[in-house]
Amino acid sequence: MTFYRVFPDPRLAIDLDTANGRDLLRELYHIDHSPSVRVNMIVRPDGSISGNDGTSGSLTSSDDRRLVGLLRTMADVVIIGAETLRLEGIPVPPGAPLLVISGSGNIAANNVIFGPGSGELVVMTPSTVTAHATLGDIPHRIINPGLPSLTADTIIELCAAEGWKNLLVEGGQQIATLFADAGAVDDLCLTLTGAPLSEDTPPVSWWPEGEAWTTSHLLMDDNRLLYYRLVAGAAAE
Repeated sequence: MTFYRVFPDPRLAIDLDTANGRDLLRELYHIDHSPSVRVNMIVRPDGSISGNDGTSGSLTSSDDRRLVGLLRTMADVVIIGAETLRLEGIPVPPGAPLLVISGSGNIAANNVIFGPGSGELVVMTPSTVTAHATLGDIPHRIINPGLPSLTADTIIELCAAEGWKNLLVEGGQQIATLFADAGAVDDLCLTLTGAPLSEDTPPVSWWPEGEAWTTSHLLMDDNRLLYYRLVAGAAAE
């Protein structure tokens, strides 16, 4: 499996079947500060983040899933919205907790996938709901701060109290927008299924305008999917 860096120069072939290639890919996605909030999504040309079946699974590929796995190893916690979990099965990453943000307490427990070495399942809810009833006997922990709603800043503060400084937000759109609207995202990774790239702007129609972004790199795989990393802030002159 090979990724090809097409921006910036020099162009590189990154063979993930070699230790050097895996180390190089990790270096390309390294965040040089902590704490951090990274959002990672797969995006269609129209800006949507799900396929015709309503899930991201019909858009993704083995290459994309391998990159997702790498990004998860670089995070202290993986965050998803409960709506995403209701739509598709989500594996709990090995070695890191999966944090589900729910405003209703309706958790699709059957879609939580545990595997060897899976981390902890944690559910964060506002004070107005309880998630215990829908989780059944699945091992989990509830974080309820006693607040009527959850803001991005509240989630970040609660994660920090848990020792989770580097956050990976995987969606869906509602939870990604929560962080984006708060100006809390400082690293944005997009797998693009053919969307054009013309400037340092996230090619997602619903992403809030106004914040400056700089393209860190653009990769392509053998299936011509594009892997786009942007970092918050304008490029240095």
